[in-house]
Amino acid sequence: MDEYRLACADGSYAYVHDRGYVIRDKANKPVRMIGAMLDITSRKHTEAKLSEAKRVAEEAGRAKGEFLANMSHEIRTPMNGILGMADLLLETALTAEQRDLETARFSAEELLTIINDILDFSKIEAGKLAMDPTPFQLRKMIQRTIKPHAIAAGKKGLSLLCTIQPGLPEGIVADPTRLAQIITNLLGNAIKFAANGEVELRAALDSLSGDTARLHFSIRDTGIGIPASKLRSIFEAFSQEDASTSRNFGGTGLGLTISSKLAQMLGGTLWVESEVGKGSCFHFTFEGRLATSEEEIVPPIQFPSKTHLRPRNRPGCEFFLPGTTW
Repeated sequence: MDEYRLACADGSYAYVHDRGYVIRDKANKPVRMIGAMLDITSRKHTEAKLSEAKRVAEEAGRAKGEFLANMSHEIRTPMNGILGMADLLLETALTAEQRDLETARFSAEELLTIINDILDFSKIEAGKLAMDPTPFQLRKMIQRTIKPHAIAAGKKGLSLLCTIQPGLPEGIVADPTRLAQIITNLLGNAIKFAANGEVELRAALDSLSGDTARLHFSIRDTGIGIPASKLRSIFEAFSQEDASTSRNFGGTGLGLTISSKLAQMLGGTLWVESEVGKGSCFHFTFEGRLATSEEEIVPPIQFPSKTHLRPRNRPGCEFFLPGTTW
């Protein structure tokens, strides 16, 4: 069986599908040949149109990704300048009315968050986001990442907890920036959707194979929860639980999509368990190589006693308090 292109008398081309086989006698000698030719010109034209449409769509997708990446970068640069100037002004003596500048700064931060989400999403879609494995001290990264969220949690009257399970490696080689980004996205969502109660980050060693460690992080909240029918769709781009979520809580609907993609790029996965009215628990895993003694890593962190509490009934759990000095 084969396909051919044949030249027609009018100068056009026809495509045929040729199939044939040999009829043999009892002595296995060929006695005749049977074959058929099927005109597949219409099918070939359709395939060519589909192929061209696919090419055009892919080029449009690449162009969109490059446009978003370029524009996001161009917008982010002046936004950083606006934030810097706002910080400088807020450090000067201002009247109560002039203190409204804090609202402008907050709005600029929110806009910068959206711009960063769009930039990361467009890079991921274009395949231009690369991991940067670096040896780092895991506990210190967790502490630095969770600390800014303590103030936001405190303003809502939430307890922010961090539980480090025994056996967690001290030094690991992975991308600390992208790992912190996942934690930040999940912690931010947990605090956003929890009206009372607590938010807890747990970190544990899932498995160890040679010098490769698989780690398991989870972020649990006592928030509004997610209906079972929405547990898959929340990981889709620009998707939230429902339309009112964006109105009431804000956000682009890109955070979970980006976090899920980053977890995959780190060799892991992201999933959620949730019950409406009781809260949610987002889990993610990632892989990293154990740092060797020759690799330069940040030394183990020393927690000053005034910055956290260790409840007797919850060993290994630390309450991070807003307004403390690390």
